[in-house]
Amino acid sequence: MAKEKHGIKLRKQYNREETPDELLSKFKSKFESGSNLVMGNIRGEHVFFKILPEQRHYWLPEMDITLEKKEKGTYVREVIGPNSNIYTLTMSLLFFTIVLLFFALMFLFSQISLDMPTGTTLFLIAIGIIIVFLLLLAMYLGRIKAKPQVLLLKEFVDGIMDTND
Repeated sequence: MAKEKHGIKLRKQYNREETPDELLSKFKSKFESGSNLVMGNIRGEHVFFKILPEQRHYWLPEMDITLEKKEKGTYVREVIGPNSNIYTLTMSLLFFTIVLLFFALMFLFSQISLDMPTGTTLFLIAIGIIIVFLLLLAMYLGRIKAKPQVLLLKEFVDGIMDTND
């Protein structure tokens, strides 16, 4: 089942009548035309799309297409997502902060059970919670900001594939 964000299918599979070589030649000729807002890279039966560097922002979307030869035509898999480097960094920061919050909470419960002062620990927990919410907010705003670029990628690929489904 395809996941949708803001009305856009992030994963899509379909069949095409053309062979993988015919589709790859379509992509290659479009990339060589040079008048695109999208740049691409073809590696074997995979096509990778990115927005041009001058149009990029921190939550840059990327699109990958895998072409798989079938008896009649090609099975196509499209996947759209954020830049893997930025996504990994954001998720690592989020995970690291949550782990630190977990240990801070354990330390807080130890302080409470030993009747020790808890002011500094509570302050650090509050800062950690604020950092988690700021990271989640940045991720949410980034997805909203990336929507026009996701649509640009979809329109670019649909224009090459001659499909709008």
